[in-house]
Amino acid sequence: MYGPRTATGINVALGTAMGFILSLIGMPNPVLWGVMMGTFNFVPYVGPFASMIVLTLVGVTTFDSIGGALLAVPMLATLKIFCDEIKPLAAVAEFLGP
Repeated sequence: MYGPRTATGINVALGTAMGFILSLIGMPNPVLWGVMMGTFNFVPYVGPFASMIVLTLVGVTTFDSIGGALLAVPMLATLKIFCDEIKPLAAVAEFLGP
């Protein structure tokens, strides 16, 4: 598909973009989270999922408001639909519910 240089470039761009976005919304240590996300993204499926879990936990403990909860339900529903359609993620879809 693509070589290691392309994958590295994509992951560096992802980490940079996420670090910038996280700094805009006021997350502490945005460079740390950007580097983490770019590094974790090298591991297919598990890396992005782990990044999502870590950033969710950090966001919940950092911010006092629950405005993000309004977005969580549609995002979870979208994740469930994707997992239903992608056969290797069937176990995740089953875990998420009916």
